[in-house]
Amino acid sequence: MRRFFINPQDIDGQKCRLTGAQVNHIKNVLRLQPGDPLKLFDSTARVYEAQIVRFEAQVVIASILRSYKHSCDARVQITVAQGYLKDKKMDALIRPLVELGVRYFVPVWAGRSVPRPTPQRLENRIKRWGKLAIEAQKQCGRNIPMKIAPPATFDQMIADSAAYNIKLAFWEKAPALLAGPPAVTSAPSGQLVIMMGPEGGFTRAEMQTAQDAGYMLQSLGPRILRAETATIAACTLCQYLFGDMGKKGLDKKR
Repeated sequence: MRRFFINPQDIDGQKCRLTGAQVNHIKNVLRLQPGDPLKLFDSTARVYEAQIVRFEAQVVIASILRSYKHSCDARVQITVAQGYLKDKKMDALIRPLVELGVRYFVPVWAGRSVPRPTPQRLENRIKRWGKLAIEAQKQCGRNIPMKIAPPATFDQMIADSAAYNIKLAFWEKAPALLAGPPAVTSAPSGQLVIMMGPEGGFTRAEMQTAQDAGYMLQSLGPRILRAETATIAACTLCQYLFGDMGKKGLDKKR
């Protein structure tokens, strides 16, 4: 059954309204009709089994048959602090990060971040990332959305990191490979921030600042990875070690 996002504000008792681009998808792409079933999800991990009642101008009216709480989101809350990349690379990161269960995405102006979009262009990019995230969420089965924060400076991100109990910064010059040291074994019940560099990587001074703020500097091996590849690899590794993609995560579900 196809999944669609529903804003909680558009639910009124047993009736709900779907608006926006999803209406065209339901009516003209899928060619669904009144009486056809829908599966809806909101931003609170609640799922709704519904049935189309009628179409109005740019609106789908549906009846909710039943609702229940369900979430396949990882227990570890991963925040990715991503050094700002060129626009298309940032776009390409959104979908896999949603699929990998990342909870928060924070673009970061690092010292070697080349793009510096105008405020209007930046606003458009953030809106686009939000749409890409919802599309990925519909496909992968997540019910809690990945939140996209406004861009932060490197120093702002360092200051905001005080709220996290596990802080990792991946850097090509770091000596250590991430292997689940005892200091981070509590991550599945906590919050984990992963700091990733822009195309040119972090500067040594930035990594010293991060280390002074409690970040553990980690390597992804001897090969130099493209920035977007490194981010996906780091998130996958962290989900394997501390989340629900490894043996520990599977054991928790049994």
